[in-house]
Amino acid sequence: MFRIRRMAAPDRSEVIEMLNWHFPHVGMTGKKLEEKLGKGAVFFVAESGGKIVGFADLRMGKNALVRGLAVEKEWRGSGVGTALLEKAVEEARKKGYASVWIKTQAKNEGAVRVYRKIGFAAVRDTAGKMGETLLLMKKRLET
Repeated sequence: MFRIRRMAAPDRSEVIEMLNWHFPHVGMTGKKLEEKLGKGAVFFVAESGGKIVGFADLRMGKNALVRGLAVEKEWRGSGVGTALLEKAVEEARKKGYASVWIKTQAKNEGAVRVYRKIGFAAVRDTAGKMGETLLLMKKRLET
């Protein structure tokens, strides 16, 4: 069993560790995380037994963008990713956004399947910083 909630200060070190494991090119540090939070980023975490098992990073500026979503390997397929994404979408809706965007590696079929399941549609392919093909997806929100 897991629960989804906003990241709290004591969660930050676990989230940073998870972020760097799943997205090593980011090089997340405590200072970088503070900067992101100061610019309006909202992190949601999935917690089970006192351990963070997944997170979603929602950026809200001109657009609402799920910038990062990761679930620990042993928790994949359990609904954690879907629940985190639904929480981020709910937050964007509450803030009045008309849509939410997300990018993922086009070859990440599991992620693409989850995103499509909750209503994201592919908009276009784009090149990532590491030369990989990314799929830009969008979900329109009813306000």
